[in-house]
Amino acid sequence: MQPVIGYTMNEYNKNTNITLKIVDMTNDGLGIAKEGFKTFFVKNGIVGDVIDGIITKVNKNIIYVKAINIITKSPYRIEPKCEFCKQCGGCTLQEIDYDKELQIKKEAVQRNLIRIGKVEYNEDIIKNNIEIIGMENPYFYRNKMQMPFSINKEGNTICGFYAKRTHNIIQINNCNICFDEASIIMNIIKKWCDEEKIQGYDENKKIGLLRHVLIRKGFKTGEIGICLIINDNTYPKILVSKIFNLLRELKSYNITSFDINLNMNRDNVILSKKIINIKGNGYINDEMTIKNTNLNFKISTKAFYQVNFRQAKKLYEIIIEYIEEIEKNNNKKIDVALDLYCGIGTITLFISKYVEKVVGVEIVEEAIIDAKENARINGINNAFFYAHDLSLCDLNNICTNSINKNEKIELVIVDPPRKGLEKNVIDNICEINTKNIIYVSCDSATLSRDIKLFYDRGYILQKIKLVDMFPRTMHVETVCLLTRV
Repeated sequence: MQPVIGYTMNEYNKNTNITLKIVDMTNDGLGIAKEGFKTFFVKNGIVGDVIDGIITKVNKNIIYVKAINIITKSPYRIEPKCEFCKQCGGCTLQEIDYDKELQIKKEAVQRNLIRIGKVEYNEDIIKNNIEIIGMENPYFYRNKMQMPFSINKEGNTICGFYAKRTHNIIQINNCNICFDEASIIMNIIKKWCDEEKIQGYDENKKIGLLRHVLIRKGFKTGEIGICLIINDNTYPKILVSKIFNLLRELKSYNITSFDINLNMNRDNVILSKKIINIKGNGYINDEMTIKNTNLNFKISTKAFYQVNFRQAKKLYEIIIEYIEEIEKNNNKKIDVALDLYCGIGTITLFISKYVEKVVGVEIVEEAIIDAKENARINGINNAFFYAHDLSLCDLNNICTNSINKNEKIELVIVDPPRKGLEKNVIDNICEINTKNIIYVSCDSATLSRDIKLFYDRGYILQKIKLVDMFPRTMHVETVCLLTRV
């Protein structure tokens, strides 16, 4: 079969055979091939492969192909550690050499900054001075596992992860990016469901009791928290004795918190507001040391906490490095810093010793309760926390209770969800006239979009570093310093 060259659009038909060379990767792990003016997204192909494939879908600008046979194997192709990686939507880069993975991620961020962020004004930083910090061992790094439960065609309970771009569950017994105990505990819960006749949740019929299981571990303390998300708006009494049977099976593990989340919502949001604590106090503890500062953290079921403990430390070190440079340039300590989307206050509390005062804001009230408690148990008195929806509130009004008139907000740190910042949040940040912004992002496309909006308001990208928080996936954490000129 010869590579397709010179085809007209009409000749690219579904079910047509085609030979392609993969030259790049998409953000969700598909291979990218180019022929003439057309772009092909190739399932099961990685950069460097030459593949025989079949066209599965033809769009106006993109043609989708499934690789059937690898003619020439990429020099970057490795044997995957996970047997489910081609079906599961979690790890899309299990078949790529890790050094090449880091290069792919770096190039993807560079493209987004240039194409979306329009940052040609700082070409040297974008093209020559982006550092990416990888992991020594890119496996077993996640401290949190969320696994959906459902019912198969035979009526049996299954658990696993969703197949790519679907809500069909692939039964998985072992995940090699989560902490060691996670898969073992999940298999015990699956066995318990079978023995106790507890059915998984059918999304289509809206029946079945168990929707998800969430397991989280404190990497330093070893404490483990478990939450069962159930399709019930009450606490089924019959479940009580069954849960204690499960806890007896889990006695060899350091389970310090066990919760039930009651969720009858018909959307895809995993956790509802109603949580019932069965064992412990509804949280686990962890501790982290950054630059000789050791802090203890209380982490409740709903609170955000970085999933990669080892890389989170490197991320926070970069933030502190940026702050130290700002203060060196200004020859003074920062008056006030705002930490938006602060979660349980990890960044807020670590930077507290580097600034005169810091204010953390987060929409999840349970996280703010944790953050205030974390400040108390660590003896930090210059950190203040507020629960607000940042898309609806005025930053100046939030800070009036904590900031004196003669104090100035000289730094804003943002670590938003994947969707990035809403425009009115950007407007709010610009209106308080802060000089410096540290933007932490897990999606370089939305980051680049927002950098362009900040640039239009006078902020220039000064520094950028990447931290590989999510090895074996296409996601990467980006830390940027923006300064108003």
